[in-house]
Amino acid sequence: MQRRKEEKERQEEEDFQLAKMLDRVEREEMQAKRERQEHREEARREAKRQRKERERQKEEDKKKKEAKLQAAKEIEKRKQQEEASLSTIREISKPCPGCQRPIQKNEGCQHMTCRQTHLSFTTLHIYLYVLLPVEYIKCIQVRNADMNSAGAVMPLGQAATVAAALDDR
Repeated sequence: MQRRKEEKERQEEEDFQLAKMLDRVEREEMQAKRERQEHREEARREAKRQRKERERQKEEDKKKKEAKLQAAKEIEKRKQQEEASLSTIREISKPCPGCQRPIQKNEGCQHMTCRQTHLSFTTLHIYLYVLLPVEYIKCIQVRNADMNSAGAVMPLGQAATVAAALDDR
């Protein structure tokens, strides 16, 4: 009987150890299962974050393309406006006989002076002459004295300069 009792105790001890071992294995399996589940959840969250990032990037790229397209349209519109302005300038102005810059006579006498080359001419006859400040006054005086004669006066000593300007054209 004692032997049976010892065997029973040993069996109980083995059962207890086995239960303890099974419990530890079950806990480890549960822990592994939780870790796998957490890993899957983390992978899902990461995939969702990446999807959102790709969508945000696509939206940003779309906005950039739209902005570039809008900028290109604006540039084209400005080019057309600039071309229209240049066309209008060509229609309503004449080129300066000295430098070919567009000029427009809108009021006053027929005498004009180019601000860039200081060449002076009349819009009626487009004769060139070079002006110095004192000679400008002389030109006005001569023209006022004889409006029916030559439309412009060329100061003496400046003929070579005017001839060179005409040759350059």
